[in-house]
Amino acid sequence: MEERQKTMKPITPADWPGAVGVDKAVRLLAVCAPGKVEDRVRHATKALGRDVHFSRTFDDALRMASEHFYEVVIVAKTDNGMSACEFVSAIRRASHDSVVLVAFPGARYEQVVEVMVEGAYDFLPEGAGELQLRLMLGRAIEHARLRRKSSRLERALDARTESLRQRLQELVLLHDVIEDMSSVSDLDEVLGRTLDRILEAFGSTCGSFFVLEPETGDLVVRVAAGTGAEQCLGNRHRIGEGISGKVARDRHPVLVTNIEDDSRFREDAQGENGARGYRSPSFVAVPLVCHERLVGEMNIAEKGSGENFTPDDLRLLATLAGHVAGTINSALLAQELHRAQEQLNAAHPDKQDSDTENQP
Repeated sequence: MEERQKTMKPITPADWPGAVGVDKAVRLLAVCAPGKVEDRVRHATKALGRDVHFSRTFDDALRMASEHFYEVVIVAKTDNGMSACEFVSAIRRASHDSVVLVAFPGARYEQVVEVMVEGAYDFLPEGAGELQLRLMLGRAIEHARLRRKSSRLERALDARTESLRQRLQELVLLHDVIEDMSSVSDLDEVLGRTLDRILEAFGSTCGSFFVLEPETGDLVVRVAAGTGAEQCLGNRHRIGEGISGKVARDRHPVLVTNIEDDSRFREDAQGENGARGYRSPSFVAVPLVCHERLVGEMNIAEKGSGENFTPDDLRLLATLAGHVAGTINSALLAQELHRAQEQLNAAHPDKQDSDTENQP
């Protein structure tokens, strides 16, 4: 042991750690009175290539922390209107991600335990020198850097998780809609079920499905939900007229976040005498096109949360629109086939009677 002690080289300032290579955005705040402690903190942070802001009172430090985020907060006072323990608790509540260090001299063991329990990251032992202070600050700065990186990763993970959750909900909705289409033969019932599912998925209270009437070329409201929905059933819109007519004419899905700021539809949304003729400023309108044939339109509005519709909402509705358009197109083709058969029977009644007689 004695031989080992003889060979140990004493630590000199040249051996102290240099500046910590971390993001320059790191902010340090020290709560201390003028004097030796302030000088030590200033020298240590300068040696680490850092600037430090000073506060003389706990109240002032809390105010500064409310205006700017400080990654590292150094507590070098025992009390000033509140105890150090109370201050650490308050700063942790105000800024959970801040790294709090305790560096006041002459602290009792009980005080150190209290502040550590409240969330302090590290403390400076009594009688510690500048090297230990610098080491503690270096660890805290590195810890703050890692904490910021961890927070960024957590936010990215949360965003990814939310995206996956949303995609799962979309797949469930798409599956249910397709299942309804394959199991229900009545077009109005299919559209009604589909509208109900979409409104539930988006938390909306208003929506409608238009179907193109081949004889007149008008869009006719077949199903609707929301205030005045019953009065809307059967309403007609000509292609190119009004909001629905323009969306159908252009055959492009439309997302409107605030119709008052949208030059395309602002005038169409006004009622009599220029009064506001709509309930919700944000809506989605999607034309229903199958094999380049316009067969109808879908409109969804009035989120219960009051939020605007988003591009993700538009994307999902555009995906659903393809399946709904296929169902409507099949129904229209069946109707056309039925009308053609009736016209043929009317033109050749003898052939119809002959076919009836030949049936077993």
